Amino acid sequence: SGIIQSGLGFHIVQTIERGMHPLAAGALAELQRQAIQTWLADLKAKAVIENLVRP
Repeated sequence: SGIIQSGLGFHIVQTIERGMHPLAAGALAELQRQAIQTWLADLKAKAVIENLVRP
């Protein structure tokens, strides 16, 4: 709980409940897909590709 600043201004946030809540299968799959996409994009950004074959 506390005060948070965003681009829209200040917001007061109150934590009502904490606990472990299982994710739905679809939500878990989406998070996994996003993590893989981010990982692949990072690998591609760092890759150095050299084409040694002439057309």
